[in-house]
Amino acid sequence: MALAIANRGNVLFSFDPFNPENPAIAIDVPLIAVVFAAMLIGILIGGVAGWGQARRSRVKARRAAELAAIRDSSNLPAAMGTKA
Repeated sequence: MALAIANRGNVLFSFDPFNPENPAIAIDVPLIAVVFAAMLIGILIGGVAGWGQARRSRVKARRAAELAAIRDSSNLPAAMGTKA
């Protein structure tokens, strides 16, 4: 909240990195809006990345469970070279 109170001034938010003097697309917004938008985007990207990583782990665990069930039902050894 202190950050919002301290940064009430407007800044020019430009979408044109090649021409800073005369940008093609720019808007005048409060600095705190830019900061909060950046934080929100970071949280969303982090959530999507974490969800994707968890999905890979769930798929790997599911495949291991399916393989273990197949091995149990067919009475095959768990790995080659091991004693049954």
